[in-house]
Amino acid sequence: MTALYSIQGTHQINSENSTLYTGRWWPGSAPTAGKNLTTNQQVFNKVYSVFIEEMLHLQLTSNVASTLGFMPIFTSEALQTDQYGWKCYESGISIIPHILDFKDWKTPDEPSKSDLSKMTVELRAMNEIQINLFLAIEETENSAHDHLNNCDITISECITRKKYFECAPFDWFTSNMTETNLPLFGSISHMYWCYWSYLEIEYSDNTSLLQRLTSIQRDQFTNKKSNQVNKQYPDIYTTIGETQLTPPELDDLKAELFNNLQAITIQGEGGRARTDNMLEMWKNKSWVKKKHKKKSKMLALRTMDQYLQNFNRTQRP
Repeated sequence: MTALYSIQGTHQINSENSTLYTGRWWPGSAPTAGKNLTTNQQVFNKVYSVFIEEMLHLQLTSNVASTLGFMPIFTSEALQTDQYGWKCYESGISIIPHILDFKDWKTPDEPSKSDLSKMTVELRAMNEIQINLFLAIEETENSAHDHLNNCDITISECITRKKYFECAPFDWFTSNMTETNLPLFGSISHMYWCYWSYLEIEYSDNTSLLQRLTSIQRDQFTNKKSNQVNKQYPDIYTTIGETQLTPPELDDLKAELFNNLQAITIQGEGGRARTDNMLEMWKNKSWVKKKHKKKSKMLALRTMDQYLQNFNRTQRP
């Protein structure tokens, strides 16, 4: 948004059915409709559309978190100082939190390619440096593998691991660790891969991690107060289920959760290839088979519908 609102321009602020500010133009750009747009208007529109998509992604990931019983936090100690300043944007910071450190970026062989090894993650006006930062945030995992030096790091005296692209679950992660101990994922799409790897964990008693997470979900809007006998709205259910979900219900839940993640990655963060790889890896799981069966059925219905439309169109006089 900082880069977006650095773009020069003016805009009108009349609301619908209002003529109060007719003919008056205000400083600052805004989304502009039409075909014959200036360069600044085109740039604003494109970046603004990405911003809107990012808000959608934030909503989708928040829904996934709350479904699993976790409250999304946007102002954690990993991002803010004690005085609520954004330390993740301080001058000279080279780290995209939990994703990568630009100091690990390989120096390109060709002079024409961008060298991001000295990139800093700061709030800037719209310029070439900031555009390169935006592209790096949205890069695919294959691109990240190509561009990052993935060195070994030491966790303890006897444990070492790669700095990036570690496969989940993390066998070294202990209950007293926090988000600051998470590894660098290398790309946003690999983070979602790790996320899903945890949701696929199954235990020796034939239960799953997903079952345990959903079975402890809080009824946040209609929960009982200490002095109440019944819930405030007993006929409104704000949780997925009052009891532990059955396998078919878990399949449906997984399909919904996966659709959320797929919507995010298809719109830029990693590309569709990563979620396709996830479907391939867990292709023998019942939720994947069910998802493919439903997709095939929908595709068949869509194809038949198109055929009937074309047939009717050709039969008209």
